[in-house]
Amino acid sequence: MKNQFTIPFLKLSMRDVSQVGGKNASLGEMLTQLTKYGINVPQGFALTAEAYREFLKANDLTLNLQKQLSRLNNQTLGNLSEVASECRNLILTSSLPVEIENEIRDAYEKLKNESQYEISVAVRSSATIEDSPTASFAGQHNSFLNVKNIDQVLESVKKCYASAFNDRAIKYRIDNGFDHLQMALSVGIQQMVRSDKASAGVAFTIEPENGNKNLIYITGAWGLGESVVQGAVNTDEFYFFKPTVNSNKKGLIYRQLGNKQQMVVYGEDQNVVWQETPMAMRDQYILTDDEICLLGNWCCTIEKHYQQPMDIEWAKDGKDGKLYILQARPETVTSKRNLNFLEIYHIQKPKKVKTLCQGLSLGHKIGHRLGRVIRH
Repeated sequence: MKNQFTIPFLKLSMRDVSQVGGKNASLGEMLTQLTKYGINVPQGFALTAEAYREFLKANDLTLNLQKQLSRLNNQTLGNLSEVASECRNLILTSSLPVEIENEIRDAYEKLKNESQYEISVAVRSSATIEDSPTASFAGQHNSFLNVKNIDQVLESVKKCYASAFNDRAIKYRIDNGFDHLQMALSVGIQQMVRSDKASAGVAFTIEPENGNKNLIYITGAWGLGESVVQGAVNTDEFYFFKPTVNSNKKGLIYRQLGNKQQMVVYGEDQNVVWQETPMAMRDQYILTDDEICLLGNWCCTIEKHYQQPMDIEWAKDGKDGKLYILQARPETVTSKRNLNFLEIYHIQKPKKVKTLCQGLSLGHKIGHRLGRVIRH
């Protein structure tokens, strides 16, 4: 009997965005189209948008969610936290239909059996309206790392569904005119790369500050890429010069060492934990020159395939020593900016001011307003 709710990444492409969302569709696209160029992409499978809709239907959630969302004050958002919490609770206290659960179990068991060693997986949300050239839901929905067994996988799937009603996700849909219940959520279950024993980060195939299309910006830190995505550490930075691709010249033209003060690694009793980076590792670059050049070449290949600037997640496996591409999505900020204008901002710093935190900036803009703490 054909599976209704799960699809291996190897059977997906960008034609399947409506079924599995931009994130999962892109993983399938790279596995089927780009591995022939030597690009490594971890295997996995997607839980379809149809599974999400069936979950809502089986638990009579649509009307109840609509009832909660109708209470939301769209003008002041004063009750956003309360409404979002009620929506998430409705989902987390519901059950996955037996048909969906059985398909997840079968697909997960197959993924385990195809691996040469014991695996853990990342369970990642993939909305059907995300990672398009005009909209990005990056950071809006939850992902769960180092998920070690089928029971944790099933629980993480429900948590991904619930994250469709995070405070930020609800506000983003309001701001961009998306219907809360027209959006469907797919979930990707992807084999983890052991970057907890090496390094991970992101790469942009357009220079993110000045829009130079000849440069690839690569940044990262020791451990899992969560520290980089959250902007929680001062990362190593590298610039790769695109015109050196397919030549005998080295493409690395600039690098800067970050202090990489923290790293994210596997935990014993929880998915992942933060720890201080050993001093000896802080003084080392996370990648060799040859690895930067290989990653730069891969980024060029990915950009050429998608025919647009890309935002790419990468990781190095500390067990097999290989680099992997974890995700690739259209870059939606710098590539859309009018580069005919230059804006320069200066901070007029008062004499008596206390620095609360500091780090690397991405871009040159400055803003100020009243800060608010959102408690979850």
